[in-house]
Amino acid sequence: MATKGNKAATSLGALLEIRGLSVEYRRHRQVIPAVRRVSLTIRPGETVGVVGESGCGKSTLALAVLRLIQETEGRIREGEIVFAGRSLLTSSEEELRQIRGKEISIIFQDPFSSLNPVLPVGDQVEEVLLEHTGQRNPHRVLEIFAKVQLPDPQRIYHAYPHQLSGGQRQRVMIAMAIITGPQLLIADEPTTALDVTIQREILELLFGLQRELKMAILLISHHVGIIAQYTQRVAVMYAGEIVEEGETDRVLQNPQHPYTRGLLDSLPRLRGEHLRRLPMIPGQPPEPLHLPTGCPFHPRCPVAVARCQTDPPYLAEVQGRQVSCWVAQGGEVRS
Repeated sequence: MATKGNKAATSLGALLEIRGLSVEYRRHRQVIPAVRRVSLTIRPGETVGVVGESGCGKSTLALAVLRLIQETEGRIREGEIVFAGRSLLTSSEEELRQIRGKEISIIFQDPFSSLNPVLPVGDQVEEVLLEHTGQRNPHRVLEIFAKVQLPDPQRIYHAYPHQLSGGQRQRVMIAMAIITGPQLLIADEPTTALDVTIQREILELLFGLQRELKMAILLISHHVGIIAQYTQRVAVMYAGEIVEEGETDRVLQNPQHPYTRGLLDSLPRLRGEHLRRLPMIPGQPPEPLHLPTGCPFHPRCPVAVARCQTDPPYLAEVQGRQVSCWVAQGGEVRS
């Protein structure tokens, strides 16, 4: 459970440290495990990616960091979340209000549903300043609109969300997230709702701002290509757990967990062999209420052994990264 008190020990050089985090939801008197024993560290200025199939717990992890899990729906069952030496799980609601939007900001998947449809977007961004400085500053909002490359910031300031394109709405959300100069930005599938032609523009803008503002980013995505291009370290999630974590290049160029390898093998290739049937991971991710015994991936795993069916694996070092797989820990995962 979380350490009592507002101060907590952080690993040397860590900005955010998640330790043994488990989150569960309640549905019709049933307890659904969404995140299980997740540990992850983010250093100042670093970009860490979290990748996995839909429903693996990525977004729940993001919400848990800011303690946005609604108590009527679920709870953080155990673990610690330490930010800049402070325990977020034992912070008061008032302390969290000062951290959310100021020191840690978040960009959600759908910019349209994240904006209030009955208020001009300029007023909504200005509310963040009002909350954390006690003053309105429309000039600062116009400056930040120009920084995120919105055309005609004065017009955008007075526009309503429905009057803007998807790309413009996402730029407004980025402006709202960075206007206070946060130390950590959580980007939860920031380009999912956008056209492919706009996605790269938004990502290049986001990571250009990261270099300028020297903030850390937790990038959540199901898109392995985006993770490969923009992150230094990656955590691969499956069934609520991290199954492989390490330097992005090392993990993606030589994956050791069969699930990571399956994700990469299922990506289309523009070069090389033609007319090749695209491989896919057989079966479906398990239902959280009916997780298999042993390793949660073993029913879909091409290299599973008898132990995988009975003993839950744990993260251990394999070739310079952490891997939760009995086969990988006994030797390389074979193609």
